[in-house]
Amino acid sequence: DGTDTPVICTVAPIDDIAGVAQGCVLTLRDVSELHAKTEELARRMEEIEQAKRLLERYFPENLVDYLVDQRHQTELEGKKVNATMLFCDVRNSTGIAEALGPAEFAGFLSELFTGLMDLTYANGGSVNKLLGDGLLITFGCPFPEPEDTLNCVRLALQVRAYLDAFNESRNPKLLAPVAMGIGISTGVVFAGNIG
Repeated sequence: DGTDTPVICTVAPIDDIAGVAQGCVLTLRDVSELHAKTEELARRMEEIEQAKRLLERYFPENLVDYLVDQRHQTELEGKKVNATMLFCDVRNSTGIAEALGPAEFAGFLSELFTGLMDLTYANGGSVNKLLGDGLLITFGCPFPEPEDTLNCVRLALQVRAYLDAFNESRNPKLLAPVAMGIGISTGVVFAGNIG
C-alpha cells in the first residue's frame, strides 16, 4: 500500500557441499513496534532533558540529578541538616519599578537575577525561592558540604562586586545605583520532600 515499515534484514549465504555459493536467504523482520517504542523513549528522554535544563536555572546540577531520579520522586522524607541561608532583596524596588514601568522592570529583575543565580550555582548554592524582588538561597540542603557557610559568605561578597559592575551599565532611567540588602543565617533546618 506504499507505507514504510521499519525492518531488520538478515542475510545468510547458501553454499553447496563444496562451499560454492548457491544463493542466499533474506529474512525481513517487522520492527514497527520496537521502532515506535524507541521513538517514544527518545521523546521522553528529550522531555526529561528539557526539564533538567529548566531546573538547572534554579538548582545546582547534583540537586537536579537527585530530583529527576525516579527513586526519590515519591519518597516522603525529611531530615535535620546544618544549612546556611542567604536572603537578598533589591532596595527601593518600588521606586525602580515606577521609574522603569512594568515591562522594563521585569527585564531589569531578569537580568539582575540571572547573574545572581549564576554566582549562586558557581558557589554550590540553590535558589530556594524567588520572592518578587528577592532571592532565598540555600547551602547544605539536601546535600551538606563542609564549606557551605564559607561558600555562602563568598557568594555575598561576589554579589556586592556584581552589583558594582551591574551599576556601571545600569539603565539611565535609574538615577541611583541599584543596592541590595543581604542577610545570612546558619543553623539546623528541616529539609526534605513533604506533602
